[in-house]
Amino acid sequence: MKYPIIFLFSLLPAFLTSNQETLKPINIPVDIHEDFASLDDIMATLEGSVTLDEETDTYTYRIQGQEIKLNLNYGYSEVNGENEALFIEIDKETNLMTIKWVTPQLIDDEIYVPIQYIERVLDATYTDHAFTIQVKETVVEEEDSDEEELIREVTP
Repeated sequence: MKYPIIFLFSLLPAFLTSNQETLKPINIPVDIHEDFASLDDIMATLEGSVTLDEETDTYTYRIQGQEIKLNLNYGYSEVNGENEALFIEIDKETNLMTIKWVTPQLIDDEIYVPIQYIERVLDATYTDHAFTIQVKETVVEEEDSDEEELIREVTP
């Protein structure tokens, strides 16, 4: 009989809080080289991580729940286990999409990828040397307290 009572008390904090989720755009300034943008700048702003597998020369970025694998010799990447072209050209008259062979570039110890790749993969918008990404914010308010906790997530 004491276990059901303990279980009920463990659920009590959930009843005393209220969560509100909103989408908030954040701007991420990035270094640009021709039509390429620094993926490292985005990773740093969103508090992601990058590792290098020296045996395969593969960079693995973990950015807000997404895993992006890039190799400097390949014109495609792997995003969450699925192949993704680095550059897709779209003919505006026919809407025909053509995959163009473009490889990531290593410039000053940063990985640069096409701007449109970042727009597609991270659902971002690019203007004036910065990307705008919608970030999910969860505000947790406790009824007995004036304190708020803010949690941010990128919505892919």
